[in-house]
Amino acid sequence: MKPRILRLCQSILSRPTAPGFEDLTAEAVRAELRSVRARVKTDRGGNFFARVGRGRPAFIFCSHLDHPGFALRRRSGRAWEAEFLGGLGREWFRAGTRIVFFEPDGSIAGRGAILETRGTWPRDKRVRVRPLSGELRRGLFGMWDLPAMRQSGARIHSRACDDLIGCVAIVGALQELAKRGLPGAALLTRREEIGLCGAFEVARSRLLPANVPVISIETSKELCNARQGDGPIVRVGDRSSIFSPEITGRLCAKARILSNDRAGFRWQRRLMDGGTCEATAFYEKGRPASGLCIALGNYHNAGSNGRVRAENVHLQDLLDLVELLIALGR
Repeated sequence: MKPRILRLCQSILSRPTAPGFEDLTAEAVRAELRSVRARVKTDRGGNFFARVGRGRPAFIFCSHLDHPGFALRRRSGRAWEAEFLGGLGREWFRAGTRIVFFEPDGSIAGRGAILETRGTWPRDKRVRVRPLSGELRRGLFGMWDLPAMRQSGARIHSRACDDLIGCVAIVGALQELAKRGLPGAALLTRREEIGLCGAFEVARSRLLPANVPVISIETSKELCNARQGDGPIVRVGDRSSIFSPEITGRLCAKARILSNDRAGFRWQRRLMDGGTCEATAFYEKGRPASGLCIALGNYHNAGSNGRVRAENVHLQDLLDLVELLIALGR
């Protein structure tokens, strides 16, 4: 499984993304799902629901296609003004920190460096950007100028583990379920980082089959009692809510069985309150929901000492998360 998951990481993490600019990651995920003839339905907001196999799925695995990023809004003298879309404290927006901006096809349009912050943070997060190379223009989107995907020892480093690693895990599981002829279902959403927008859109719509629980698949900020390398985490809740106890119990029961059946499989049960995930959106709207995640280093690219850094996850945590998703589909 490891070579296949690493290939998926390269395929999906290499695509740039930001809230409202998820077309490239969506296409990468769709291409992988087409390889196993997944049936896909898309709503007006660009969120899409995919199914493999026959029969009713036990769960719908959900992840989002975006990551905090920038949108170029207007010229500001010889510089440009960009809006930051997502959550990150003002102290990480240091002068000189580099941003890479992309064309709609994913090619690099140019690079810039932060001059200063503007706006009333955290509601209005704007920065002035000094052009360094290429041709910047209004409407381009950007990300921190960090590696798209790099494996170093036991860890995967990326500018956007959150939540493209969740997408990798779901695709890896659905591909395996499809090969076995078993039912599996996934929801891929947009604009999560600016208020769970895609999840709330879907929760209010009829895109999903009724009464099938949604399981948010995330990378969640590493905590002192939820460490990398200790396995996937059954998430009893997030910063905003506690999830469906019955569904969380089913996830724990399957994890215990897998732990007994497979030597070396580790898992955790934790309240992951470093952020709010999409399970909250569905649970608030009346659908049974819970979550699974793996511990994330440098959450939202917030490195130590106010420096922007690539996020990272433990590779074995990811592999075991995929194994757990497959087991939940059986």
